[in-house]
Parts: sequence; C-alpha cells; structure tokens
Amino acid sequence: MEARLRALVEHWSILPTTQFGFREGRGTVMYLLKLLTELTLQVKAKRHTAALFLDLQKAFDTVWHQGMIYRLEELGIKGNFLQLINSFLTTREISLKVNSYTHPAQKCTVGLPQGSVLSPLLFIIYIRDMLEHTSGTGLQYADDCTVLFTANSSEDLQDICKSNCDNIQKWMDKWRLKVNYQKTEVIPFHGQLVPSTMKSVPIRISESTKVLGLTVDHKLSFTQQYASCMKALEQKSNMLKPFVFAGLNCETAKKIFTQVIIPKAMYAASLWDTTSKVNITQYIKLFLGAHYNPPSEALHKLIDIPPPTLLYTCERLHLMRGLAKYGYTDIISSSPKSGITKVFLSDFKKVVDRHTQLQDIQPTALSKPIIKKTIQKEWSRMWSTQLSQGACPYGLLSQLPPTYLDDHPIPLDFDRRSIGTLCDLLTGHSRLQLFQFRVNLSYTPICSCLRDEETPQHYLFHCPEYTGMRRIANPSLHDWTAVIQFNMLTKRLSF
Repeated sequence: MEARLRALVEHWSILPTTQFGFREGRGTVMYLLKLLTELTLQVKAKRHTAALFLDLQKAFDTVWHQGMIYRLEELGIKGNFLQLINSFLTTREISLKVNSYTHPAQKCTVGLPQGSVLSPLLFIIYIRDMLEHTSGTGLQYADDCTVLFTANSSEDLQDICKSNCDNIQKWMDKWRLKVNYQKTEVIPFHGQLVPSTMKSVPIRISESTKVLGLTVDHKLSFTQQYASCMKALEQKSNMLKPFVFAGLNCETAKKIFTQVIIPKAMYAASLWDTTSKVNITQYIKLFLGAHYNPPSEALHKLIDIPPPTLLYTCERLHLMRGLAKYGYTDIISSSPKSGITKVFLSDFKKVVDRHTQLQDIQPTALSKPIIKKTIQKEWSRMWSTQLSQGACPYGLLSQLPPTYLDDHPIPLDFDRRSIGTLCDLLTGHSRLQLFQFRVNLSYTPICSCLRDEETPQHYLFHCPEYTGMRRIANPSLHDWTAVIQFNMLTKRLSF
C-alpha cells in the first residue's frame, strides 16, 4: 500500500520540491545544503535576512483523520484504495491499564500509527501546502520547517516575518495542528528583529539553533558545531573506554569506530569548513592500543581507515553525486560566491586532476565504485609519498613496500595489548632503546647486547639475547602473528 501510494505521489509530482523528508535522494544533508546555500547567497548580497525555524507539536499524533482523508480525495485517490487507508486510520482503539484497572477502549480520531511505513508518507501529504502561503523560501523535512525571509531593510524584514507567522498560524488552525513554541525560533543573519508572535506567544530570537543535527549560528561560522561535535565524540569515546580496556578485541573496536565515531565526525562534513580540525586519530590510537604517538598516517593505514582529509573528500564527492543524480542543478550552478559550492567543485577538481581516468567524468557521471576507487588510489599515492619522506624511519614499515599492508593486513582478532605492541614495532614508536633515546628517555640507543642500536629489526631478527625464543616463534616480516607470539615470549615490550 505504501509503495503504491508513493508511486502515485511521485509520478504526479504532488509533493513540493521543498519537502526533503522520507523521499529518495532528499536526505538531511541535501536539506541543510539547500538552506546554507540560500543563506550564504543572501548574506553575501548584504540583504537583510532571517530564518524562522518551525517545529510542530506532537506532529504525527495530532493529524486529523477526516482532514487526512479529505487531502487524499483532493489528490484524486478514491475507491477501494481510499477505503483501505481510511480503515487503516480509523479502526483503531486505545485503552489505558493501571494495575488491575482497565479503562474502556476509546476510538482514535486523530494521529497516525507509530511505526508504520505508511505514516510518514501520509504526514508529508497532509502538510504538503503548509508553506505555500509564505513569501519566503520554505524548506521542510517532515515536521521540521524553515522559512527564509529577505528584505531591503530591517523594518521590511520585521513586517515580512510577522505576516508569514500569521499565515502559518492560520494554516495550522485550519488543519488542527499546533506549533511547538518552545522549539520554534527566529535567527536574524543580517539585520535586526524584535520578537514576532503566533497566537500572542512571542517567538524567541536566537543566535544559533540545531537544525537536523547541525548547529547553525547567525554568523555561519560553525564554531558551535565544531565544539558540539568534539563534545559528542568525547562522550562516545568515554562510554566505550571501559569495554576497550576490559579486553575488547581490535576487530570489534574497529567496527564500533566505523559505526559510531566516524558517522558522528563525518555528519554533514561537506557543509562546514572546520571539519578538518576534527581529530579522529586519537580514537584510532585508543582502539589499537598504541602506547606512544606514532604518525597519524600510519595509524590510519594500519587499521585500514582513510585519513580525515580523504574521508571528507569522499563525503563531498558522494554529495556531488547525489546532487547531480537527483537533479539539484540549481545548487550546483549557484553563484560562485557561494563558499559551499566552491568547496565541492574545488575538491572534485583536485581529485580529477590527479587521476586521468576521471578527467572526462562530470559530476553527473559519478558512481559509488568510481568514488571508492578514486579515494583508494589517492590514499595509496599519499601513503607512498609519506613513506618516502620518512613517516616511519625506524619502524618495520620503512622496510616494506607501500602496498604491503593492502595484501597483508594486521590481525585485528588479537587482543588490544598485542595489537598495540605490533603497532609500536611497525611505526618504531616503542620501548626499544632507539626510540627512547630519541625522546630523551634513555641515555643510549644501544641494545643491552651492546652490538647495535635497538631497533625493531634488531630486536626481532638479530639480538642474541632472544635466539632461543626466536627459534620457537620464528618472527618474520611476512607473518604478523609470529611477531606477536615472539614478543609474548620475550615480554620485552609488555606494559
């Protein structure tokens, strides 16, 4: 039933292009991109600009059933299909039970059933013309609505804001919906405002607000977004630390990292310039159990997660792909003064310039396999450059070709302590004498055998003090498991 109704709605273009919720190709990032692009263009043009961020109170629970059926009839839906939807809405009863007392069941006359795949689609149909009577640029994501006002003066901006609030309130009264005044606010981005009212309730004027998980401030600086992002990452990390220190293996830790830490750090990363400051390497170090501060590039390579710069570029390319695929040519072709659009095009050009196979490809021809292949090649190039420049001059990685780890990944099924020791040996940041001497923690780089500097290579393959243990474990650059077992026998790098 949901698939049939959605096909009808999309085929007839019933829903406005400003509705981004519960529709293919129109996610939260698309909504935010459209909003920020419009704001950037208006602010750069020095027009008096404000945005009304509107929230509906108990939106799904207050949908008027008769009004919903009327809306469907307006669209030409009738017959058995309409009766089926009507039955879906109206043949429901609710009862309250407290201890041994049960209140008699009452028929539900309002609200869309929670958890049903049909309810979100019905809701966006119900509010499809909500912003038609506003004079500004309206955007909707389900029940989250934004109206952007522009004017030539603060006085005109005030009048426009007041008239639009009145029009929205009239529409609400007509269709028996309520505004959540606690979460509804206005942000002036250029110009000044005094509080407008809706039903005699003043609308709060703020300097910032959170829109679909992204904190937008009146200066479009995203400093608050950066702070909230780092705070959230720290909280998630603190929640995971007890499990990590209790013996969580690195393979599970990597899954948690890719599903909890990275999505939070990467959310809407294409839209705010300060994303390059978000440090996720420290969390990789935590999960891998590295004991010192090895190069961040090496940590990312060891756990097979691209560095932040490539993750951001990947996100931007995927967004460019979505914009082109779903016809958002108005955003791509926005004024070059839009910093957001410039970032996309710039990143796309940088990657294209490095890879000849992309030079003839436009954003409209991007695909997920092409993006993945491009990012992998870019990462291989970066890693080769970093090794040649001495990223890990004293570690085992300096003895290996750049592509070695691609075919011989480290065994993440080992415990965190063992993997941490392996990372120390690979990067050269360890308790061995050479590194300790370099960081002024030892007076000499010479091994206790007095034959040579105590490098990872000397420790694993040449030091006579571990000859017997070396025969048992047989450590090799081609066998990480044997390296871990060798260190377990020697206990040289145990913490």
